[in-house]
Amino acid sequence: GAKQEQKAKELIASKRSSRIAIKKQRLNIDTPENRFIKMVLAKTKANLSQILLEIKADKDSKVSSSFISELDAWRTQVAQYTKHALWHE
Repeated sequence: GAKQEQKAKELIASKRSSRIAIKKQRLNIDTPENRFIKMVLAKTKANLSQILLEIKADKDSKVSSSFISELDAWRTQVAQYTKHALWHE
C-alpha cells in the first residue's frame, strides 16, 4: 500500500539495503471436506482405469466401443479435476 511505497522510496533515497515484508494472504484449503473430495476423485480415477483395463483384457467382452469411449472420457475428465492447482497447494 501507500506505506510500503513510502518506505521503498525512503530506502532507495537513503541507499540502505533492507528487506520490505510483503505478506500474501492464503486461504486454508486443507479442510476435511477438501481432503474427502480429493480422495473421491483419486479413487474414481483409479476405479475407472481398472474397469477399462479389465474390459480390454477380456477377449470375449461384449462391451461396446462407444461405452468404452464414454468410460475413457469420464476418466480423462476426472484426471483433469485431480490436476487442478487447488489440490496441489
